[in-house]
Amino acid sequence: YVDQLDESTNYTRVLNSVPTSRKDIVNAKYLSALILYIFNLLIVLGFYYGFVRMGWISDYVTGFLGGVFASIVISGLLVAISIPVTIIYSYNKSKVINMIMFIMMFNFSNVVITTTNSDTLPNGIGYVMIPAVFILLFFSRVVSINAYLRKEF
Repeated sequence: YVDQLDESTNYTRVLNSVPTSRKDIVNAKYLSALILYIFNLLIVLGFYYGFVRMGWISDYVTGFLGGVFASIVISGLLVAISIPVTIIYSYNKSKVINMIMFIMMFNFSNVVITTTNSDTLPNGIGYVMIPAVFILLFFSRVVSINAYLRKEF
């Protein structure tokens, strides 16, 4: 939340006053997003397997693993796009861009699930998206670091 309000709260002035580098600040943004999504994923998987163990749901819930897969891909894409947008553009522009991107990701999640479970495409071609998202996150981090190093406060 604070990351999205960078310009309105000026929290970066405080972060830049502590003895750390700008590169560390950008790395912390990516690390905090990664921790948040992994934590949420572990909670969802824990509830799922806990409910299966207690017999409240069957071993196979239609679409569950596809949903988990889609959430990993979508979360990675959101982070890979929203952090550089927030760093590069002003608060109002980044808010609009991130809102449009967030709405578009709902439609993209159907594409992820369809390509993963497709009978016409080669088996599992949708799973190529996970390494692609991690590569995109790496390039996003590089762009963010370069933009943040050049940013004037």
